[in-house]
Amino acid sequence: MKSRSARGLQVMSTDREVLLFLNLPSADLGRTRAFFGELGFAFDDRFSNDQAQCMVLSDKAYVMWLSLAFFDSFDGHPRPDPRTTTGAFHCISQPSRAAVDAIVDRAIGLGARPTGRAQDHGFMYGRSFFDLDGHCWEVMWMDVDAATCGDGDPPELMVAASGDDAIRILRPIAAPVDRVFAAFTEPALIRRWCGVFNGVTMPECAFEARAGGAYRFVWEMADGATMAVGGEVLEIDAPTRLVTSERWDEPWYPGEGRVELTMRADGARTIVVQEIIYGTPEARDEILKSGMTDGMAQSFDALEKLLNS
Repeated sequence: MKSRSARGLQVMSTDREVLLFLNLPSADLGRTRAFFGELGFAFDDRFSNDQAQCMVLSDKAYVMWLSLAFFDSFDGHPRPDPRTTTGAFHCISQPSRAAVDAIVDRAIGLGARPTGRAQDHGFMYGRSFFDLDGHCWEVMWMDVDAATCGDGDPPELMVAASGDDAIRILRPIAAPVDRVFAAFTEPALIRRWCGVFNGVTMPECAFEARAGGAYRFVWEMADGATMAVGGEVLEIDAPTRLVTSERWDEPWYPGEGRVELTMRADGARTIVVQEIIYGTPEARDEILKSGMTDGMAQSFDALEKLLNS
C-alpha cells in the first residue's frame, strides 16, 4: 500500500481490490428491501435469503441486511437499538445536489425520519435521514477539486458548476450576517461594492426588499457604455435567505435566471453561498467561460472592505 498527495490531501492507494460489506441488523428484511428498492438501490439475489439481503451500493460496496437473530449469532455482544443509540453514520455519495435532495425527500416520503441536519459548504452539500430501523444515512455531494484545494479552510472564493444548469459560488465574509445581508438588499450599500471596480460606477440602483418587490441595477463603464439587470424578489427571509429572478437588458443567456442566496454565521464571519440557475447546461457553461470569476472576486473583496471600513 502506498500514499499519494492530491492537492494536500493524503490518499491511500493499493494494488489489490478491496470490497466493502457493511453488515446491519433489520427487524423486517422484506420491509427494508422494499424501502431501499424504492430509493433506487438494487439487490443481489445470489447473496440474499430469508436471513440476509445483499444491497448493492456500487461494484465495490454492499450492505448486508441481516435478520436480528442472524445478526445476534455472530459475536454474542449486545446489539444496540439504532432507534435510541447512534453507533455509526453511514455516508453515501450522490452525483449532484439535486440527487441528494431527491433521495432524502423520497426516503422521508416512504416513512424515514429526517435528522434535521443539513450541511451546505458550497463545495459540499449533504442531508441525512433515519431509515425504518433507525440507522442514520448521510447523503452527500462534493466537488472534489474544490474541496481538496489545500490544507485548512475552503478557498476565499469558490465558483463551480452545480447540478445540470447552475453555478454555485461560496465566499466567507469577515462581517456579521445581518450586515452582509443588508449589503445585498440596501441600495446605498449595493452601489458601493457590486461590480464597481476599474472605473465602473452604478448610477442606478433600486431594490425593494420584500417578496414581490422589484430591483434594477445599471452600471456605467469608464467609456460611457452601460449594462443593466433587473428582476423580482421571489423570497426573502432576513438575514439568511434571498431569492430573485434575473434578466439582463442585453441577455448573456436565453430567458430568465434564478439567483438563490443563503448566508450563515460562522463565528465572527458569514459564509455566503449563491446559486445561479440558468435553465440549460449550455447557458451555464457559457457563463463559466466568460471570466466571471475575476469580477466576482473583486466585488466580494470590495464588499468585505466596505463592511470593515
